[in-house]
Amino acid sequence: MIAEPSRPEGPLVISNIEASSVHLSWKPPLEDNGGPILRYVIEAKDVLHMDVRKTYVWSEGSKTECVVQGLKLLTSTSFAFMRRMKQEGVKKNLPNLPSPLLKSLAKTVCFYSGLFEDSENLNYIIERFEPKNDLWFQCNREMVPTTSYLVSDLDPTREYIFRISSENIHGGSLPSEASKSSEAPFVTVPLKDCFIRPNETAIFICEFIGSQPIQVNWTKDDIRVRDGFGSVIKTDDGGKSELELEEVDSEDDDCIVQCSLQNRFGKTSSEAGIHIQTIPKLGYPSSYKDGLTFDCGDTLKIRMTISGKPTPSIKWFFNDTEPSLDERVSVVQCAESFEILINELTGKDSGHYKVIASNQMGKDSIDIKVTIAGKNSNFY
Repeated sequence: MIAEPSRPEGPLVISNIEASSVHLSWKPPLEDNGGPILRYVIEAKDVLHMDVRKTYVWSEGSKTECVVQGLKLLTSTSFAFMRRMKQEGVKKNLPNLPSPLLKSLAKTVCFYSGLFEDSENLNYIIERFEPKNDLWFQCNREMVPTTSYLVSDLDPTREYIFRISSENIHGGSLPSEASKSSEAPFVTVPLKDCFIRPNETAIFICEFIGSQPIQVNWTKDDIRVRDGFGSVIKTDDGGKSELELEEVDSEDDDCIVQCSLQNRFGKTSSEAGIHIQTIPKLGYPSSYKDGLTFDCGDTLKIRMTISGKPTPSIKWFFNDTEPSLDERVSVVQCAESFEILINELTGKDSGHYKVIASNQMGKDSIDIKVTIAGKNSNFY
């Protein structure tokens, strides 16, 4: 009968210490128990930390030496042989690989394992991954004989990855595959308001994370948007969904577009608006282009309507100069109209009046020639 070999013999000799590597050598086990030694496994532990850094370093075949790479400067590390020797074709009572299942927002690690002998002496080792250090750290300090373990002191804003290994008196299993977090959908890049011209394509992009599968639905003013019929929806497995609405018009102005995300752990959404942008437009009587004539002492009134989105800003000039306002000169500006009022006209008020409406889409303007007739009109 072939059984597991005995432990390797010491002493464990450490030599050729470099900033990021070290050379280890040892003696073979006294008993191979009927099968050849195929390779050795070394375990490393950072003695400056409570956590165990498990580094599975495999020797080359049956050689009793190994160079451990990837060590960090200013870190104290101790080495030990793992309690198992890998032998192909040898039937042993080692535990099977457990499979982790993460539950309750990375608070409880649950897992299951296949059937094996000597289950009463079984212990599980739970490890979490630290991306910053690129290391696995052991979570449990005590024996864990059951298939559930509460991991405490976790940050609810972070995503955690766990893996499980099991061991009994005969040795230990390799670590399981890393767990996938059981999370409700969470929007990482929300929708942004879309500002476009009439008849252009509105594009909305939502990025998210969460446990798959995640159902993605798009709506416009609470009406379901489907792929086709003037819309294109692209959703990938990487947590990104894109909606294209073709040839939006004035009827779509200020519509609310929503991306809804749902899986079996929860749901969330993100929304944004469609804003049709147009070039400013001034509306006025056609007589303004022919010029206006007033008598001295009259009141000048130049009024026009304003359209455009975003709301245009208005400036006016008299003979290419921005005039100052006083008791005689005033301006009345509303959301959709603009009016210039000048009381007690004199010849000094004769000249060219220019009004300019502008926004980020462009501008519109009008130049009006005003003539003041009658007494004191010789100032023009």
